[in-house]
Amino acid sequence: MNKPKQITQVLDYLEQIGPITPAVALSELGIARLAARINDLRNLGWHIETEMIHVRNRLGDPCHVARYRLVGFYNDGTKGPHES
Repeated sequence: MNKPKQITQVLDYLEQIGPITPAVALSELGIARLAARINDLRNLGWHIETEMIHVRNRLGDPCHVARYRLVGFYNDGTKGPHES
């Protein structure tokens, strides 16, 4: 899968469904490097917030992962889809 398609998939997910974690990106979109795609989107001007959440891994041990949320588009001063 090429990078532009992955960027589009992540942006579509954020706009249509909402926040995304690396586990969701891998299982639902087949994207293993979510942080890299989020960085690509930020470089394109998308305002994406990162929240560290506490979860348990498959062994039941506590750990934390990033959850990304789209805030809007700020490269040209216009408001994004989630800003009022």
